[in-house]
Amino acid sequence: MNKLPVFRTFGNAVGFTLWNCVTIFRLSWLPFGLYFAAIFGLGMAAQQILENKVDTGSLDFPIVMIGLTRVSIFYGAALLLQALATVAVAVAIHRVILFDDRKQGALASFAFGRTEFIYLVMATLTMLFAFTIFAAVFAPVIYL
Repeated sequence: MNKLPVFRTFGNAVGFTLWNCVTIFRLSWLPFGLYFAAIFGLGMAAQQILENKVDTGSLDFPIVMIGLTRVSIFYGAALLLQALATVAVAVAIHRVILFDDRKQGALASFAFGRTEFIYLVMATLTMLFAFTIFAAVFAPVIYL
């Protein structure tokens, strides 16, 4: 039986992270900075909707329900923006790990191409698969 070098592998990962912390920061500051700015803007817009400073449209439903419906749209947009930023950073860091593609001379990187799209689809399908398993297990319990 072969022993797995867990501590050496962990040490290599920590060493890589410390040695490349500037590269990791350089590849991730712009996507996450834009994400946080967008979240701040979405939060301000959602707050205005919930405070009824924005036209609530039809008054067939209670105003709170209309506001919560609109805020849920902002929440979906925030999830999409989070996924895009995370995928862009994850693929950039994986390119550094696998191919030593550091994009020297570039202060920021926010690429979104075919590889990032496939990574996003993979993450979405994995999440849906896990949700399906949890739903199959917990739906009967909730139903009872």
